[in-house]
Formats: sequence, structure tokens, C-alpha cells
Amino acid sequence: METPEQKPPDKAIIVCTKTEIFDAVDFIAGQKMPIKRLLQPGVDPRTHKLTLADNGLVAEADAVLMNGLNLEAEMSSSIHEACQRAVVELSNDERIQKLGTVEKQDPFCWFNPENFQIYVDRAPDAVLQVKPGHRDIFLDRAQAYKRKLARPYEDMKTMVAQVEAPDRIVITNQDTFACLGKRL
Repeated sequence: METPEQKPPDKAIIVCTKTEIFDAVDFIAGQKMPIKRLLQPGVDPRTHKLTLADNGLVAEADAVLMNGLNLEAEMSSSIHEACQRAVVELSNDERIQKLGTVEKQDPFCWFNPENFQIYVDRAPDAVLQVKPGHRDIFLDRAQAYKRKLARPYEDMKTMVAQVEAPDRIVITNQDTFACLGKRL
């Protein structure tokens, strides 16, 4: 494996921790550079520990994009230690509407579609640190991805609005939908 110092700039690699982040970044920049995912769908980022292969991928990465807010609790410090370049926590933005206390914030803030739009806004900046020559393409692709996400959100708001506010109750098997519920 090439060390980060030996890797040619045209072989830049972005690593994303979660599927949602991977999907957005792959849409934005996947045509111009390899985008890798650490966690497959269904893997809990709160308890996953990096494997030897994961550590190698992170060490090779030019940037690692992660959620933050302690979502990747078991692997966060390993990512920060292994990545020789940039680690970007997409939830680290004052525009993100967070729930919980300062000490224990709800890490599932991307379930609020408006928060995830901010993630998508931030992703090109991280990618451009690695591959600056494609600014217009990455920004255009980010806007296209936001438009793609906007329609289902609008449809969902329309459906929810059909139920009178006092009668709206969401029952889930997870607490991960609090940010979405608060937004709707």
C-alpha cells in the first residue's frame, strides 16, 4: 500500500463513515475520485470498532467524512489518529438544529432533512480540499442532490399535514427519529 506521502494526487480517496454520507459524497464527487464507505447499511456506528482493514483505509484517505456528535463513538478516536489528513464532522455546523443537552446531543440530526441539506452543503468543501480542480462540478452536483432530496421531504410534509396536530403520534422502535419528528 502506498503511504499518504507516496500517493499521487490523482489517486485521492475520500472515506465516509455512514451510508447517508457516502451516498451524498459519491453523488457529488464519485465520478471524479474514489469514495469509500467504512460501514455497510445496518451496521451500528455507535458500537462499530475499526478493523485492521478499516484502519488501513482511513490511513490511506485524503479525507474522512463522518457525522460527529459522538455517533461514531467507538471509532472516532481511531479515525482521528489514523487519518493523516482531514477529518470532517459534518454535524459540526452552527446551522444544524440539534436536540438534547450540550453534554449529550442527539447524534441522529441528519434525520431532519434540513440538517442533512447542510451536510450536503458542507461535503463539497471537504472534497475540494482534496481535489480543488472540480469546484463547479462538485457544487452543481451538491445542488442537484439537494433537489433530489427535497421532493420526498415535501411529499412527507404534505402527508403529515393531513393529520391534525393534536392527533399526530409517531411510534418507532428507535429514538433516532426525534429530529425528524421535531421538524415535522
